[in-house]
Amino acid sequence: MTRAKKPFVPASREKSCGKNRYTSRTEAEKIAHEQELIFANKDLHLEVYFCANCGGWHLTSRKNTA
Repeated sequence: MTRAKKPFVPASREKSCGKNRYTSRTEAEKIAHEQELIFANKDLHLEVYFCANCGGWHLTSRKNTA
């Protein structure tokens, strides 16, 4: 009997600016890519941006329009 695969859920991150804070662009892009794969059926696209307020990286989402 095989086990059901559980979706990847990233560990809780330090909150700043009300959002999860990532220490590098690479880390944020990796999480964004993993989340897009998990939620592919939701037509989700995540983008990474630098936050001047906290000096970290955040994710933002938008619906794919293509």
